[in-house]
Amino acid sequence: MVMSAPSPNSCPFIAGPTIDDPKYFIGRDAQLNDMKDRMTAPQPTSISLVGEHRIGKSSLLYRFFQYWNPDRFPPRGSGGGVVRRFAQLLKLGKKRPPYAVIYLDLQDATCQTQAGFYRAIATAAKDHPIVEQYGQHHHWQRLWQNTTLDGMTFAKAVKACKEGGVLLVLCLDKFDALFQHPEEFDNGFYDSLHSLINHSHLMLIVATLKNLEVYRQEQTLTSSFFNVGHVLKLEEFTPAEAAELVKLPKGSAALSVEEPKPALIVEDQEKALQWGGRHPYRLQLAGYCLWQARQQDKDIPWAKAKFDSLLNNGIQPQDVIKNWDWRHLKTYLSRFIWIHNVINLSISQMIGVGITIMVIGAIISAMLGIISWSEVLQRIKNIVCSTLSSNWQNWCNN
Repeated sequence: MVMSAPSPNSCPFIAGPTIDDPKYFIGRDAQLNDMKDRMTAPQPTSISLVGEHRIGKSSLLYRFFQYWNPDRFPPRGSGGGVVRRFAQLLKLGKKRPPYAVIYLDLQDATCQTQAGFYRAIATAAKDHPIVEQYGQHHHWQRLWQNTTLDGMTFAKAVKACKEGGVLLVLCLDKFDALFQHPEEFDNGFYDSLHSLINHSHLMLIVATLKNLEVYRQEQTLTSSFFNVGHVLKLEEFTPAEAAELVKLPKGSAALSVEEPKPALIVEDQEKALQWGGRHPYRLQLAGYCLWQARQQDKDIPWAKAKFDSLLNNGIQPQDVIKNWDWRHLKTYLSRFIWIHNVINLSISQMIGVGITIMVIGAIISAMLGIISWSEVLQRIKNIVCSTLSSNWQNWCNN
């Protein structure tokens, strides 16, 4: 069957990138309300937003940021009621809620050092409407004009801001990127943040793939920062949210007199739900493929083949290898030794098997250009030495 019915001029389905247009953001009302309640409570609670790859963490974090910056984003899409109430306050000349919400993507190259991290926050804070409104004619507003902050001056600016009636709320996307630079972001850095949030001077909403405690153990950090806050686990859509997504661009109704028709006909909506289930990325991808098929007069099998191809291509080998915890090798080597003790194989035979597996992995990684040879060999050396130190003493000491 060839698909030929009309659909909107632009595709509303966004598979992969952060959704920055409010009219295309669907659902997550429960999570947004939870985040709002924890921010507006008498004592704010920082949040650790945890979820698998492409579950929608970045889009949710950015949408929360948009909620609380209504002068920068139009009142449309999910959460429009909140934004409209803020807009009414602006028209009446009244003060808005005293929350300076700032969004940062920590994968940005400018945030890979402490100096860059603090500079990015200061740059966003000094021109923030809330800071300007509440800090007008007050000395603490001028503290943010200094874009060469360090840990001490940053803490001073944050405390002064809170004393002036404004809570600084940092939405830190891809927070786990900081762990790639342990020489910059050490226990002292995290302790400083912990002190600020523990005394309610600062609120953080950080997005990561895994729980912060897992990263603490992996990085052998001791800071209490990783034990503070509420863990908000981001799961798949509810059935209602999934059904709403396949009916896009329903969210653009606020911009037109008549509500536009969905991009997908009912049959295609059902197919999208069948292929994508309730997973945000897979649903977006299914919608995109079905929409594209209709635009190009292709049939449903063509759309399904494209969906399967793009879905499989979305899992890159470098993602698997880079995100894999190499310290599991220590566990595997320990199991080899256990087998040796049980079935009485020689230790040299067991070591040979383990090293063969690691060398194969290293060769594949290096050939793909994913990990350098020096990095792989150093990791293997650390694992082997911690497991077989008595047998490899000379090599480990070099």
